[in-house]
Amino acid sequence: MNVDLVAIFQLISVVVAWSMAQIIKGSLGYLSFTKKDFFSKSGGMPSSHTASASAFFFSELFFHGLSSFSILALLFLVVIMVDAIGVRYATGKNAQVLKKIVSDKKLQKELVLKNGHKKIEVFAGLVLGLVVSLIIFLVI
Repeated sequence: MNVDLVAIFQLISVVVAWSMAQIIKGSLGYLSFTKKDFFSKSGGMPSSHTASASAFFFSELFFHGLSSFSILALLFLVVIMVDAIGVRYATGKNAQVLKKIVSDKKLQKELVLKNGHKKIEVFAGLVLGLVVSLIIFLVI
């Protein structure tokens, strides 16, 4: 069986970027004492989805150069970033409005208000993915 080592290094960069984002996010959440389950919630600094997609795109670009597949990876990254900023942020805002509407009713579970990312959180994920994939590319 022929193993593509570049693909393995790309996978490693994606996993490392995601893991680092989760560790950073968890550490910031723990230090702020605002979240009890900071490792399992979505949103926060940095965006782990963006970090993963960014690491995938940049590792593809570094290892294979500009190609149709790297352009596809870029489109994937843009979709992830737009989702993180737009759709998820709007969902969080909708949750705030919903909480105001039902505030007088007794709920068994409190509504989640943070469901998306701010632009700086997505940008931090983008930079994290770039740095991780660049380090892995330079080490190899």
